[in-house]
Amino acid sequence: MLQGCNRYLKWVGLDKCRKAILGGPTLAGLPGGIVGDLQRLYPIRTNFEYPLRQLTPVVERDSYVCQPVVTPGDRKALRAGFMRLHCDAVGLAEEDLTDDEKRFVVGAKLDAFLSQPDAKILVLDSEEVLGGCLIGSRSVEAVCKLLKEHYKPSFTTAVNGKSSPSSALPWTLMQKYDAIMAYSSVSELFFTRLTESLFKLMSLALGGPNSACLIVERDACIMRQCLTTPPMKFREVHRGERFGVLAYDEEEDEEEEDMEQS
Repeated sequence: MLQGCNRYLKWVGLDKCRKAILGGPTLAGLPGGIVGDLQRLYPIRTNFEYPLRQLTPVVERDSYVCQPVVTPGDRKALRAGFMRLHCDAVGLAEEDLTDDEKRFVVGAKLDAFLSQPDAKILVLDSEEVLGGCLIGSRSVEAVCKLLKEHYKPSFTTAVNGKSSPSSALPWTLMQKYDAIMAYSSVSELFFTRLTESLFKLMSLALGGPNSACLIVERDACIMRQCLTTPPMKFREVHRGERFGVLAYDEEEDEEEEDMEQS
């Protein structure tokens, strides 16, 4: 019975959820009907708790603590935790990722940010368990250069033996923004004030940039919806085969508001 519930709820609630219509809730966010009734009774909160083999009380986490990552020891621990967050966000197990994806997401992606002198790292911890991580830097050109060097053709879909131009990340477009960020978290933090507060703190730490961009995996559909739903300010500016780019530009938003008012 438990095995059947595991497979059904994971498939419907996480693996096969789709972008909501007109900004409505997704199956993973606020399901209804029999799926919703089962999930509200089912003691599963993240993708890492599958499969459930026995019924145990769910221990509620009292709070998350937001703190900066400064010491070399904390940065080393971040690497192991970031992989876990990435897998939870995209709904995949670590063994389902290719070696190139692992090296890019946890190796090259983190190194590109951590190698910058102005890099800021904020994490959300609960009982010494990493729940979320946001990294930011104003050295956009330097970060993009390092990411581009490690971006593999295997991340794209081949068309007539060549990589599709639409599959590559828009490096030139990304360099026009004041800051660049990398974000991942457990799914239970999506659409919460904690996520909103985390990005506000990062903006303060970076000196209040007017614009910023963020690379997001194509499979992280719930995270993408979270970051593009108000009060979050991001909009999707590029969608590739494997990775997309979200961005916000306060000056452009102000111009659009002025045009609407006029």
